[in-house]
Amino acid sequence: MQFTVHRDPGSTLTETVLRLEGELDLIASSSLGEAMGEAFQSGAQRLVLDLGGLTFIDSSGLRTVLRGREDSAEKGVAFLLRRVPSQVHRVFDITGMTTELEIEPD
Repeated sequence: MQFTVHRDPGSTLTETVLRLEGELDLIASSSLGEAMGEAFQSGAQRLVLDLGGLTFIDSSGLRTVLRGREDSAEKGVAFLLRRVPSQVHRVFDITGMTTELEIEPD
């Protein structure tokens, strides 16, 4: 079960893009939380989670994504999900999270 978070080379001073790859589960959630925290500390005005490489998400992963959205709102940082795979989008639909999250259209 591999999970990686990469800061996209296309990131700018005002926008941080985090590319997620693998399974976002209990163990991997802490890595994502740390990467989002670093993005906030760097002064990002917009945080984008690129989920194109995500193959699985569990309840702890869902909570981490929601916490990122909440932290973004508190800090006045825009929060966006990009390239959400169909299996992950389905989980968002089932849990009602699509109403809580800004998801970039394909």
